[in-house]
Amino acid sequence: MVYAAPTPVGTDESPSALALQALHNYAICAVKRTPAGAEKMLSLDPNSQDFKRSRARFGKGHAMCEKRGDVLRSSPMLFAGSVAEALIIKYPVGALGSAAARKDIQPRNMVEGVGMCVAAQEPTKVSAVFATEPGSDAERVALNSTASLLPGCVPPGKTIKLNRPAARAIYALGAYRLLAGNPEHLEG
Repeated sequence: MVYAAPTPVGTDESPSALALQALHNYAICAVKRTPAGAEKMLSLDPNSQDFKRSRARFGKGHAMCEKRGDVLRSSPMLFAGSVAEALIIKYPVGALGSAAARKDIQPRNMVEGVGMCVAAQEPTKVSAVFATEPGSDAERVALNSTASLLPGCVPPGKTIKLNRPAARAIYALGAYRLLAGNPEHLEG
């Protein structure tokens, strides 16, 4: 079963670059095998039991994507962000720039809203984050180029503390929602 990076979001510690790359590679493999399953999973409310069940089924169904002997662990957000990033690959280069102008997409939660806000304001910079290896110096530089946008994207009265993997995951979830649109109501 996959779950990926060993450190939960919200801690000061970040998962190792190797763990992040393993999750990234797992998500790419799993999405190539069953893109419709990935899309259905991401259409669900991430706080719902349906999402938890779908995530578990998706993980169990793609054990062949794990490196032999590895057990990947991660927070649900890092896992969903990696899957979203893997789904973004199917869209043409530059599609996020066009999608950023859409006004008909509603975030399902604050995390998705923050990601959508940053992706809509700087689609090129967010796309540049996805062009880097997770945990790399290039990723750090790309994420730093978007840091000034975050305070304006967090709703008034709310706070959010992100490490690099969480920021990347939030950007991927927001960018994917802009590209894919509002999810149709699917049963879990």
